[in-house]
Amino acid sequence: MKPNVKLLRKVRDLIAEEPRRLRMGTWGQRWTKRDLKNWPTLPPCGTTGCLAGHIVMAHRGTLRGLFRMGVIRERLNGEHISRVAARLIGIPRESCPFNEIFWGKDEVLAWIDRQIDAATK
Repeated sequence: MKPNVKLLRKVRDLIAEEPRRLRMGTWGQRWTKRDLKNWPTLPPCGTTGCLAGHIVMAHRGTLRGLFRMGVIRERLNGEHISRVAARLIGIPRESCPFNEIFWGKDEVLAWIDRQIDAATK
């Protein structure tokens, strides 16, 4: 399977544009107005997610849209999201850093860059 460079670039742009959206410990979360007021490290949009969550959201639309389209059911966990994300980007799940919950923007962007470089050589 060939990596989906177009989607990887889209995810990279989303993370680089607003790094506060990246939270590797959760695949997708919508924060309350109270949370946003009390935690300045959260993004103004109030939505955060891990790399797998960003991949699925970039492919399908917003987090709310994913629920509406039936892509995500409330009880699905990060394991399911990571399988979907790996398939979407065309990289084996075991080669993806979805379990690197302590990774930040720099590590995730570097990983994406390596995947894009390898796929375009």
